[in-house]
Amino acid sequence: MTSANADKMGSMNIGNLGTFLRGYFEKNRTVYEMGVQKMGFLGGVFPTRTLSIPKIELRWQAGVAGRMNVALDAPVEDSRWEMKETSKELTWDKFAFTITDSATDAIAVNNMLRTGIKNSANYFAALRDYRIITELREKNNTNCTHNADAVWTDSAAQVEEDIIQAIQGIVQYSGGLNPETASFGVIYPAKAMMGLDALGLIGNVQMTVKEYLKKTWKINFYPYSPAKFGSDGAEVVDVKNDTSSDALGTNAVVFVEGEDTLECGQYYGSGIKMSETTRIHDVGYKTTLRHSFGCLAKPLYDDTTFTTPLIYEIGNVTT
Repeated sequence: MTSANADKMGSMNIGNLGTFLRGYFEKNRTVYEMGVQKMGFLGGVFPTRTLSIPKIELRWQAGVAGRMNVALDAPVEDSRWEMKETSKELTWDKFAFTITDSATDAIAVNNMLRTGIKNSANYFAALRDYRIITELREKNNTNCTHNADAVWTDSAAQVEEDIIQAIQGIVQYSGGLNPETASFGVIYPAKAMMGLDALGLIGNVQMTVKEYLKKTWKINFYPYSPAKFGSDGAEVVDVKNDTSSDALGTNAVVFVEGEDTLECGQYYGSGIKMSETTRIHDVGYKTTLRHSFGCLAKPLYDDTTFTTPLIYEIGNVTT
């Protein structure tokens, strides 16, 4: 994440404070966006491409035109497949902060700007994770779900069996996936961490569930805690509408990492300022940052529901 540094501005006044703020984000926007991607705990799991329009579009081939054991001049059954497409419109997210006229020295400007950068980046990163988790939960195949027999922190829970059942379901219904080379991810509520991190006897060996599963597969674990952006610590992701930030609920999601499962896109606008600093009379300078990010699961097999068996949901892993 780029750092705030107003030291080179010398003595601050209202005029050069505005000049500094406007120039800062124009020069450092790319570095800022890279920092946002790294701050999200799911930022590196799925690829993010830059979009030319505020819309993600995916196309794939439904059906296969292949034939086997045919004569050299036999025709291909090219009527047995078709191109499908799905898309999602992106929306705009915004975050604003104010640096007041009282910030007349470099130290004060740095402190206020650093706080604004950090808070805005945290907000946009949390939105990225929120959208990814929401899309994963919406697009798992109907065959790829089951409820845990007990919450994962309960002594009767079989956490490793739940996750193994999920991986088996992904392999079974995806067709052709090699579990030895695939990279799996598990997103689960943070309050279920004891179920995966506590030591226990597995096969007469004391180890954690994470250690046991990592001995067999390439698998990454992502404990999820909803963002708390309410002034009172409430779990909200939109402070005006009090929209809940809990995208996961009491469930866990097991998935195949990478672009075969889900693709993310970011739109930087055509002729649109991604940051804008304006003067508030007798108060200071208000900076508004804009962010447009979305994601879309890649369908597999389904003609109408656009789901994929590369995503598996386990219900009721917590209360």
